[in-house]
Amino acid sequence: MSDDLGAARHRIAWPAKFRPQSHSEKLPSWLFSVLIHAALLFLVASELKSCGPGSPGSVEGDFRTVGIYVKDAVSPEETTPPEQTPDAPIDAALADDVAGGTKIDAVPPVPLSPPSVEPLPAIGLGAPPIPHFPGVGNQIAEPGGVLRPSQLTGEGPSETEFFGIRDSGTRIVYVLDASGSMITENAIAVAKRRLIASLEQLNAHQDFQIVFYNEQTHMMTVRGTRRTKMFNGTDINRTLARQYISSVQADMGTRHLPALKMALELEPDTLFFLTDADDPLQAPDLDRIRTKMNRKKARIHCIEFGIGGEIAVDNFLKKLARQNGGSYRYQDVTKFGRN
Repeated sequence: MSDDLGAARHRIAWPAKFRPQSHSEKLPSWLFSVLIHAALLFLVASELKSCGPGSPGSVEGDFRTVGIYVKDAVSPEETTPPEQTPDAPIDAALADDVAGGTKIDAVPPVPLSPPSVEPLPAIGLGAPPIPHFPGVGNQIAEPGGVLRPSQLTGEGPSETEFFGIRDSGTRIVYVLDASGSMITENAIAVAKRRLIASLEQLNAHQDFQIVFYNEQTHMMTVRGTRRTKMFNGTDINRTLARQYISSVQADMGTRHLPALKMALELEPDTLFFLTDADDPLQAPDLDRIRTKMNRKKARIHCIEFGIGGEIAVDNFLKKLARQNGGSYRYQDVTKFGRN
């Protein structure tokens, strides 16, 4: 009977709150988790205590404070490091900063300053420094073009010479007779060579223009520029002038006045006038030049080409030079072959 009651007791479905519990079910799950973690923490703490003085593998048992050592970049050529003294390690100061919690800021970049360069002197011993000319590098017909080394000085206009007459004007116009009579004794070729030599003596402070004439009048021009343009005394403009001069051929008759009028309209301060004196100007022409055409009072220097010795006559060229503050020179073309 008792056995039947026990079996029946086990077959009864007890509610959860009245169900008999085992020994393991008497502990809550969270308490069990806390105990497990506490045991783990205890084990970790025990291991950390063993890392004090006298750690395995160390005789002294002391730990050194570790620092960060920042070294500059070394070029590939540097194969040997700089010497270091054992008493003062390189990273000692930096290690102290790190140990003390000092914040290490990045080193700001240092701006690079290009070295100052002294201006080069002009060619020649003891020459002054090269000055700056405003407008250097402009177009070939503008003042201040490419300069020669001999022109890079702080001086003013240089003196130029044409058939023995010297002047240092800043605006110089050359007027040369290119009529058929200038072929005699190769006079036109000599005139061209002397003209080129005179242009070579100009510098960047001087402007020039060239007028060749016979029955017509021709002025040096560059495509894209005005006919009345003056040229700066630079290498490139002298090259253009040589090309223009070489293209001129002596021919036809002579008309002096239109050529002088064109030249004086450029308002020069110096005018070189070369002719063989054919078809001379008359007194009214000379008076018109002096009073009306030469408003800026340019110095008009006259060079006369003739055959044989100079004749003691006060011709129109001597008068023209005298009335306009210039000089006069006579050249015997028969002697050009010996020059």
